[in-house]
Amino acid sequence: MKLQQVVSIVSACLECILFGGVIFGWPSLEYVLKRENYFSYLCSNNSNGTIRNVTLKNIDLTLINGNLTSTQCGKSSEMLNLVFTVALGVSQILLPLGGYILDTYGTWIQRSLASIAIMIASVMLAVSSATNSGILFPSMVLLAIGGFNILMSNIQLGKVAGKAQTSVITLINGSFNSGTFVFLMFKIAYDSGIDLKSISIAYVIISVYPLVSTFLLMPRKWFSDTTTNTRYGIFELMDLVKAKCFCYKSVGSAVDMEDHTNSPERLELESQVQNDNEAGKEMYSESGESHLYWSVQLYYSLLNLRMIFFLGSFSTWISNIESEANVGRLTNILGILLVLSICISPAHGILTDGTIRFCIVRGYSKQQSTWAGLLVSVFTTSLLTVLVSVTVALKHTYSSFILFVLARSFVYASTSTFIAFAFPSRHFGTLYGITTMLGGISGFLQFALFSLGISVDKDFTIVNYSMIGMSACTFLHSMLTYKNLR
Repeated sequence: MKLQQVVSIVSACLECILFGGVIFGWPSLEYVLKRENYFSYLCSNNSNGTIRNVTLKNIDLTLINGNLTSTQCGKSSEMLNLVFTVALGVSQILLPLGGYILDTYGTWIQRSLASIAIMIASVMLAVSSATNSGILFPSMVLLAIGGFNILMSNIQLGKVAGKAQTSVITLINGSFNSGTFVFLMFKIAYDSGIDLKSISIAYVIISVYPLVSTFLLMPRKWFSDTTTNTRYGIFELMDLVKAKCFCYKSVGSAVDMEDHTNSPERLELESQVQNDNEAGKEMYSESGESHLYWSVQLYYSLLNLRMIFFLGSFSTWISNIESEANVGRLTNILGILLVLSICISPAHGILTDGTIRFCIVRGYSKQQSTWAGLLVSVFTTSLLTVLVSVTVALKHTYSSFILFVLARSFVYASTSTFIAFAFPSRHFGTLYGITTMLGGISGFLQFALFSLGISVDKDFTIVNYSMIGMSACTFLHSMLTYKNLR
């Protein structure tokens, strides 16, 4: 790989950490928001501290100016959970639109819109407060939309990695999972005495980075399967600037303009785009009719629900099974482990690429070897998720943390890798967008399950046991992948 390609991959990982999967650090931000009394107006209490309509068991108490004050209750916790659910659901449902923009108009347009969404979200978080808690809804929705679109555009960098394609895709997904780092830093800074507004303003300042890197380190259109053109990013930007300058200097010179617009680099790029469009039309319709494509929808939707329910219910779940003194410490531990996803995520790439190489050495064709790698990937992911559900149901805190972080890295990496390998990359944006859209729709069940838990199952025991069976259903995708391998 050339230097620009290496820098692009490193930058993509940095972007995914700082802006991609930020919403998944919700437990850390929720900890801060509760102490800032967001949505506390939903809790009924008077000036003497007498609590009405709610019980002491369901109230979070905070020492403010020497007085024990009720700041959170079941209703406010439900509203905070709803913010997380809506942000994830809406962002995933709208991702096909981002995929369509990526496939139709190219990377620069798609990433520019995503970057602007992140900047607006950051500003809205900075101006929010307990008195206007509702602004969290559009803020978190825009932050999640921008983050998912940044991830989707960065995944295509696997095309420049050659034989390490799976490893690069997995590394980028791992960086996305480590996006929890941002809200963990919010919590640590807040615990250190820095107010939430100052922290948010600092984040607003750094949120301009994705917009800058878009034009310096990403292609104007996209990387295709057959691309040989390495001039992208800043080189394309310079070519555009030169073309504009050339136009102004050569007004009236039709011959000069024709020579410039028909340069070898431009003709090569246009030829590649035309060939990809023609080859992709038939392959796109075949993808939509594939039973494997619809089984990966079921696979992702169920596993995604398992992941976001754990994150969305974590604060309430841990408060009900641990003492108040341990809640902050355990929240930090989970946040740190989630940040370490970038270190764990290569395990998926090593496992998948290792299986492919092993099968090739054993004499299998490249196609058979690829499907064998995908089979190992999805089977291992389903197994890990079942183990997560078991440990959470049994309330084994630390083992559930470790397994959750490992399983979560595999869930998103295995899904994007499967779609990238099994279907035409020319339509990756649209196909991946549809997958996340269906996952987002099913993700709204998380709020229903959370509300049920708040009402009748405080530590979510019934729900967590049910999710063991739900996670086991994803082995169906492994069976169909094995059938395709055979």
